[in-house]
Amino acid sequence: CLVRQKSQGGPRGAVKQALVQNTQRAWEADWWARLEISCGDLGLEGLGLGREEYLTLVKRVQLIVHAGALTDCKAAYSALRKPNVVGTCEVAAFAAASGAPLVFLSTTQVLKEAKAPEKPLERAAFPALLKHASSGYIQTKLVSEAIVTSARTMGLRTCTIRLGVVIGDRQTGTCPAKDITSRLLIGFSHARCFPETSSAHTIFHSLPVDTVGAAVVGLCERMLTTPYPSCEVVHLQSLAPLTTMEELRQIIIRYD
Repeated sequence: CLVRQKSQGGPRGAVKQALVQNTQRAWEADWWARLEISCGDLGLEGLGLGREEYLTLVKRVQLIVHAGALTDCKAAYSALRKPNVVGTCEVAAFAAASGAPLVFLSTTQVLKEAKAPEKPLERAAFPALLKHASSGYIQTKLVSEAIVTSARTMGLRTCTIRLGVVIGDRQTGTCPAKDITSRLLIGFSHARCFPETSSAHTIFHSLPVDTVGAAVVGLCERMLTTPYPSCEVVHLQSLAPLTTMEELRQIIIRYD
């Protein structure tokens, strides 16, 4: 697990805090035996690792899951380029050096249509997609997908997983307070009011984080056991009927 050195509480503290907060479980001491943490930075050359540590990991790592990114949807592309785009280049370089398969987590928001096929984006479509992307964050995901696709054409084993909106755990309901879903519901509750909507207004499709985690792990296992070529692009999104805003309002009222 690559963790920034400037993380509050240090790398180990940051990992522990994230696991406890996002799972609502008490920390278990034996978890440390299942974790290996390296201090680094996606936006730096060589992932910000020392040369010896980098070479050691190159020899040991068997699969890479690249989920790291700044997700500020208000920030410009230039502000996100270093961790999100340069970071993907550095991860791809590490994958090339190690020969380990690379699983890259992207978003379905890079797509022009919700039901687009599970395949890499065509190069000719990129200018229009970049121009009409809703945020600098989506632009960085578009460029990163192009990097991963190029790496695949050069012989790397890759799989791009495009995720829909991820929400809380199905069992515990735990969801980061800063996520858009949490902020939306908390805002309605504190304001004691609800925006005017029509029957055409629906809440976005979303997936429970435990469902996403299980699916990503399953795809990683497939990458380790399936001969090349394996899955190139996978869409992970809900197929459930959309919930209208009026239905959401009734749910909030029911649970006060």
